[in-house]
Amino acid sequence: MPANDRDVYAYFSSRSGNSPEVVALAYAGFAKSKYDWVAHLEERNGMPPSSAEIDRWIAELPDSRLQGILEDAVDLFDLAARAYMAEALDAADAKARDDAIVREVTANNAAVLALVEKVTGFKSTLWPNLFIGVGASFVFSLVIILAGLIFNRDPSPFGWFREAQPAPAAMAPVAPR
Repeated sequence: MPANDRDVYAYFSSRSGNSPEVVALAYAGFAKSKYDWVAHLEERNGMPPSSAEIDRWIAELPDSRLQGILEDAVDLFDLAARAYMAEALDAADAKARDDAIVREVTANNAAVLALVEKVTGFKSTLWPNLFIGVGASFVFSLVIILAGLIFNRDPSPFGWFREAQPAPAAMAPVAPR
């Protein structure tokens, strides 16, 4: 346990993982507690405590109180650092978000372009379009031939179902005499 101010500083420094800034803040928190205690005794007794009384007060501080002062210093440093860096952190978050969106859109665009090329490219459309064209030509030819056969006899709908009749005698060809 610390017995004087130097020991308190060494106590805060010896805790693993504490940066010099946190140690300084913790020591400042301890100094504030010490100042408040001295001011209270001075108000109550009318005179400041002696060095021996101050050292006794320091020696009687429980480890939990010193640990609480150290934790408060860590929280204060974290709060100050976040407040100081808030604008930079927000900008970094926005940039990271924008970069992620751009990467996603770029990846999606590449996938969509590959799919469009696959579906509409020359290699993928040549054979289907060729077979459609040949098939349509064949069907169109059959329709024309069928229409020609039907209209050859009689173009009216009644003529489609009636047998072909021989030409009338008056129209028969005249034999040469």
